[in-house]
Amino acid sequence: MRAAAGNVTPTPWWRRLLGKKGQPRLSRSEALGAYPVRNRLVDWECNEAGEAVLKVPRRDSGWIRWVARFFSLPRHREIVLDEVGTLLWTLCDGGKTVEEVVRLLCKRYRLNYRQGETSVTLYLKQLAERRLIAFAVRRQNDL
Repeated sequence: MRAAAGNVTPTPWWRRLLGKKGQPRLSRSEALGAYPVRNRLVDWECNEAGEAVLKVPRRDSGWIRWVARFFSLPRHREIVLDEVGTLLWTLCDGGKTVEEVVRLLCKRYRLNYRQGETSVTLYLKQLAERRLIAFAVRRQNDL
């Protein structure tokens, strides 16, 4: 049975944040209670301007190894984060929940909660899609 176009409900952001097909979906409270954790394989340092420079190792899949034989490919790529990105990156230490990160960002940049929540969750989602961070989730039955 097919739903009418006017009856289609978009998926809320907190369900799209962490859930992929085949993985359990999170409720909004679980998503905001998740702990963002940096990928251990990504080295980082701050440059002179105070920006975080991430050094992401190259994935050595079959065709990349083949191309690397003929061309000089770097072992890692660098990503430079701006001021807000650097702040969020440093807060992704596994010690603060997404909600705590949102509140810190709102306080520092004088945003209302909704603006801060939207900005932080979208940015963290982008970092997660690039495999720079992951989320640790404490479920009710884990307590």
